[in-house]
This record gives sequence, structure tokens and C-alpha cells, in this order.
Amino acid sequence: MSFQAIGRMRGVRALSNSAKRSPAAVTLLVRLERCIATGAGSHVTSRTGPQLAARDMAARASYAHPHAMERARETRARFKPMKTTSHEDPAWLDVGGAPDASSGQDTDDEWEMPSRKDPRTEVLNRMLRVALHDADAKAGLAHVVNMLNVTQAPFNGITVVLALKLAARMAHLDAHARLFLAVRVIRRSRKHKAWLSSLVTQLMLDLAKPLRKVNVIMAVHRMVQKQHVPPLQVWMRRVDVHTYCVLVSYLVRCNRQDLKDKTIVEMIKVHDAKAEQVFERLVRHLISQSQNHVAVDVWENISSSALAEDTLVTANILRSGAMVCSITKNATEARSILRKYRQLKMTPDARTLHFILATFINAECFDRARKVMRGISRLCFVLRADALRQYIRNSFLASTKGESLHQLLLPLAEILVDAPYLCASEGQRLSVLRTYFGALQTAVADSRLSAHARATAESADRVFQRWQIPDATVSSHMVFLASRGGLLNLALKAARAHHDSPGENIDEDASGPLLASAYEALAEQSVAENRLRDALQLVFKTDSSEPLTLRRRSNVPGNDAAHIIQCYVRAFGRLGRLDLCREVFESFLCAYDPSVVVSNAYMMVLSESASAEETVALFRRLQEIHSGSSSSMLNAFTYSLLGTTVLKSLSSGRQDQEYGTALSTDAVFQLVDCIESFLAHEDVNQSEVLAEKELAVQQAEAELCALSTGKDSSIAISAAAQSLKESRSAYRQSKDAVRVLQQLEGKVAEMKEHLASIR
Repeated sequence: MSFQAIGRMRGVRALSNSAKRSPAAVTLLVRLERCIATGAGSHVTSRTGPQLAARDMAARASYAHPHAMERARETRARFKPMKTTSHEDPAWLDVGGAPDASSGQDTDDEWEMPSRKDPRTEVLNRMLRVALHDADAKAGLAHVVNMLNVTQAPFNGITVVLALKLAARMAHLDAHARLFLAVRVIRRSRKHKAWLSSLVTQLMLDLAKPLRKVNVIMAVHRMVQKQHVPPLQVWMRRVDVHTYCVLVSYLVRCNRQDLKDKTIVEMIKVHDAKAEQVFERLVRHLISQSQNHVAVDVWENISSSALAEDTLVTANILRSGAMVCSITKNATEARSILRKYRQLKMTPDARTLHFILATFINAECFDRARKVMRGISRLCFVLRADALRQYIRNSFLASTKGESLHQLLLPLAEILVDAPYLCASEGQRLSVLRTYFGALQTAVADSRLSAHARATAESADRVFQRWQIPDATVSSHMVFLASRGGLLNLALKAARAHHDSPGENIDEDASGPLLASAYEALAEQSVAENRLRDALQLVFKTDSSEPLTLRRRSNVPGNDAAHIIQCYVRAFGRLGRLDLCREVFESFLCAYDPSVVVSNAYMMVLSESASAEETVALFRRLQEIHSGSSSSMLNAFTYSLLGTTVLKSLSSGRQDQEYGTALSTDAVFQLVDCIESFLAHEDVNQSEVLAEKELAVQQAEAELCALSTGKDSSIAISAAAQSLKESRSAYRQSKDAVRVLQQLEGKVAEMKEHLASIR
């Protein structure tokens, strides 16, 4: 095109910008531009009809609307003919995936420099493709090496990619041999002027990693950049962003600081049009490869200028800085990034806010962290579970350094209540609430929040009422906190709500009775407020006239009732109220079937607080009560408590003020014979039982692992997880039983020594 033609075209463009763009005027301008570009009266034979139509549509778009050029380019690309024959698929199928449109990489076959395809090359590529996808490729890989060495077919880009992929799979060759084979393939491709894409550099990086070879990689990288292309297609030589990121990461591993810096500068220069996005991708890739120090260095090179008041930056740069701040825990720089957002009147996205939130949490700037959480809620973003758990953990760590825990955890309750989207899923939300309520209970139990127990219970209740999760663990923490805070009505309300919730609507972990700590705290508070009847109504139907005239509740299973009563008995025993222990125990025997759990709890209280004679008398009675029940026989723990009682009696002598009158020698002999009779019918080591339970645990773990790695439904995975939990619980119970039996054997031997010394 001559300079005069260019001038005329510019005149047409200027005219088009000033004139009203009517349809007729647009058509005229398109025709004028085409005539100026091709020469007036010349006959164009190099363009097809669809291409000219696409060009007309693009030009009309450029004149009709100034923001329609992107649609015009897509239109031209749609009419661009592919250089494929009718008997062959597009070239990206040969390489193993569609090209990445964002990286500017096109198909290998479309831009092949030799204009004519060689049938020998096509046959070679088919054979390489078969070897690559062959299930039993190990036997044929040696043949591939020989085939590549002796073939006379010219190599193209597809051949190089397939050969490098096969070289990476050749386990029978060492790393040097695989890299040498790849170098020979690339050398040969140069002779045939094959087009090498960025994928070649990535494949060479995989082969060079074990050897940490740098010169070979840089040579291939320069070859991809400097290969010959037509003048109007220079953009084809651009290495894509991902390849640059992988290359920078590799140079960092090889300790080549100089080459790393040059490669980063080159990457920004090549992709100058989207430099901010490239910078963010580089920082994200370095962090993903655990090369945090390099990401920090890259950010520090531009941070001072990017955060200056008179600098205009994009959100990509600020997001990169937030990523780096979350690693360095630099709260000062995180605040500067937030100020930059306010200065530019931009709204941070959810990822940036969570990076800044992580920075403040790790830097123990809890006030600013809560402000960011409120900002996330106001913007209707999801408040992520990992940030909340980290806040709770760091709050406990800060409390050991003198921070007031109630000023850290209680304000978090308001954030949990006000959050429109708490966590990304219901499972994560449940996990966070369990963590938060458990942290509050721990802090109250170890006296760090005992002075603020009432305020803690009220804050927890607001969160509990906001999300209404029918979970046994969360409800247990709520009952404990309310009981310790003196809010018995609130504790009873939470306990009744859990007991009355339909079991079929909640999962296995959420169903069942509350934790023991909740029932014990509830029982202690009911005694303190003289409201024992209200606590017993969780298990019994009480008569209004007589508080302890009790009947069984139909909606409370026997096992759940036994669990609740044993917690009550232990709590009353700690308070020294043996009268309440006795009354509750007798009421349970009247309303429910005998339970060895309740019997053991009552016997343990007596063995610690009452006389030996009372404990032995209870044991005799328990023998009669449980003799007719095959499902609730006295177990090793019962006999262990009996052995402890006898040893205490023998150690205290004939008279002890705290433990009462000692047992007679004849009574001790009878009890020792009773314990030995029990041990004679028990397998003390239980090796076969333990082996069976351990095998069940291993099978359940293998099943869960197989389901997790496959494509099974979440219901099957949940069932497998529940089965594993039950198997582990049974295994632990068996191990505990073995431990108690072995301790019981030792107690019997010690009792015999005492009896021998008495004789």
C-alpha cells in the first residue's frame, strides 16, 4: 500500500468520525476503505466470499460503534479457514487439548511452517499417538526410541510434542537419557523448520527438573522466541504467561537469580498489554510453588511506587500485594492497600478482602480483622470458614500473652449473627460453630472467661438462635455455657429443643444425647437453684405432688436415659449429695431397665465417698439386679471398682475416720474369690478380639479411602465415615477393657499379698 493510499484512508477515517453514521454512509465508507487498501479497479482474487463478508462486517462495526471491535475480530476469526484436510481432525486434538485462547497460542498444525503436509509425518504422528495412549506402553517405548532415530519423516510441531511426552514416560531410561532424547528431537525439528509452541518449553522443563539443567532450557526458550514467522504474524512467537511462570519458578529452584530477573522483565515486556494480569499470575504461581520469598521480592520491587498517592494502579496489582501481605503478615502494608482502594474509589473483591483479613489475623490486629469481616458481610460476600477458625485459634494464643479473651471472642458473636453468608456450605458452617462454641466452653471451664460467664452465654445464645443448627455438639456447648452463666431456663430450653428434635432430620453426629459436660453442668446448676425436678424432666415424667415420683418418658430411649442419669450421679457425687445420687439411682431402676453404666457410676461415687461396707452392699445388690439381664451384665469396670474398695479397706487398717470400718478378713477372702471367678471366665489379653476389631477398622479405612478417591455420592461417603467411627469406637472400648482387666489382675495380686501379711 502506498503512502498516498494510507493518507486517503486516514482522510476517510476522519470523515467517518465527524459525519453522522447512517447505514448508507457506513456502506460507502466500507467500500472506500476497501478500494484504497486494494487499489482502485484491481481484481482481488486472494480472498474468498466469506472472508470479504467478514471484513465488511468488521469494518461496519468499527464505523457504527466505537466499542464493537472485539465482536468484529471474533467475526473475522470465525470465517478464517483451517488448514486441515477432510480426512484429518484439527491439530489441537493431536496435542491433547484445545488451545488456550487467553495465552494467544494457536494450533500447532495450523501454523506449521512447511506449507505442504508430508504423509510420512502423518504416519509417524499416528504411531506416536498410539504409543502415547497405549495402556501397556512400557514394552513399546524402546521401539519408539528406535523409530525416532531411524525415521526419515520430517518432524513438525505435533511430532515434537508427542515425542517429548513419550520421553517423560520412558522409565527404563535415566534422566540424562530422556533429556538427551528430547534434545535430539528438537534439533531435528529445527532442520525441518517445525513450529514450536510454548508447550515444548513446558515439556522440556519437566524433563530437565531432575538434572537442574538451565542452559538447555534457555536455549529451547530462545528457539521458541526467535523462530521465523511471517511479518504480520510476529505475535505467534509470544510465549504464553503460564510457560513464563513455570520458567521463573524453575530458575528460582536452580538458584539462577540473574536469569530469573531477566525472564520476569521479558515476560512483562512481551505481554505489555495485560502486564497487571501477568504480574498477578506470576505472584500467585510463585506462592503456589512455595516460593514465597521470591513473590515477596517481586512485590517489593513495585510496592513503593504502586502504593504512592499519585499512582493509578489496577485491582490486579493491589490483589497481588494483598496476597503477599498474607504471607509476610505485614499489617501496615495491608492498611496501605485498603487506603489505595479508597483513594481510587474501587471496591475490593472477595479474594482481596480475605487476603487482607488473613494478614490482620496473623498479625494479631484483631480489631481491624473484625472491621474487615463486617465489610465482607456488608458487601454480601461469603465469610470463609478458614479465616474464622484462624481468628479463634489466634485469639487463644493471644490470651496467653495477656490479651483479654472476652474482648476477642465475644465481639465475634455479633459478626456471626450479622453475616448474611456464613461459610460456603452448611458443613463448613457447622464446623465453624462447633469450633466457636467449643472455644467459649473451654475458656469458661479453665477460668479465662469465668468472670464473664453470663455475657458469654448471652452472646452464644444469639448465635445459637440465629443459625438454629440441630447439632448435639453445638447444643451441648450451649447448655454448658447457659448453666455456667446462671441461666438455667436457657439451658433447659436448649436441652429440651435438642431432645424434641426429630432424629430422622439430622445426621448421625447431630443425633443422640448431649455431651456429658452439658448434663453435669445442668445438674449442678439445678441443685444450686433448688430446681432438681426441672432437670429430671429431661428423662422422667414427674408428678407435681412428689418431685421424685417418676415415670419413664416415651421419647427417651433407655440408653440415652442411662447416659443422662450417670452424668447426674457423677455431678451430685462431686457436690457431696449422696442422698440425691441414691434417689436418682432408685428412680431410674423403677422407670427403666437396669443399666451397668448407671450402676458403675453410682458404685464409683460410693467407693470414693462412702464406707467400704456400703460399697460392698451395693455390689451384692447389683449382682442380684443384673443377674437376670443378659444385655447388662456387670463388667470388668464394676469388678475393678470393687477391687479398689477392698484395697482401700486393707490399706486403712481396722478403723479409718474418713473411710469407716474396714472389711473383715473373711469378707475380703470372699470378694477376692468373686473377682478371681470373674477373671477365670474372661480372656484378659483378648488378643483375638482386638485383632478382629483392628481388622474391622482397617477395612473401614480402606473403604472410605476408595470412596473418597472415586465418584461416589456424598451419602455413601458419609455412611462409610460413620462405619469407620463406630469401628474405631469399638476398638477403643476393647482396648480399655483389656487395660481394666490387666489392672484388675494386679489388684488381686496386691490383695493376696495383704492377706498373706495378715496371716
